[in-house]
Amino acid sequence: MKHTKAQKQDMVTALATKLQRSPTVYVTDFTGLNVARITDLRRRLRAAGVEYVVVKNTLVRRALTDAQRAGLESHPWGRRRCWRTSPRSSRSPP
Repeated sequence: MKHTKAQKQDMVTALATKLQRSPTVYVTDFTGLNVARITDLRRRLRAAGVEYVVVKNTLVRRALTDAQRAGLESHPWGRRRCWRTSPRSSRSPP
């Protein structure tokens, strides 16, 4: 599905807000994981109170700039997935 510029800006704004509110941001590389492993990872993250987000590279870079999250802008995103701990969760991810 192709998104309009306005829709993309809304996504960037929503993600930037989440990034600003998140105490921790993790970047994971899913290369080599099959569907069963990804499903298991998602279940374990959900059980730990973690939100797992898949974001297009361009949109996440813009959101990071908007959120002023230092240290992640230069990360080699490539084929990666990003997830963050929810503000209410104090547990570490699995």
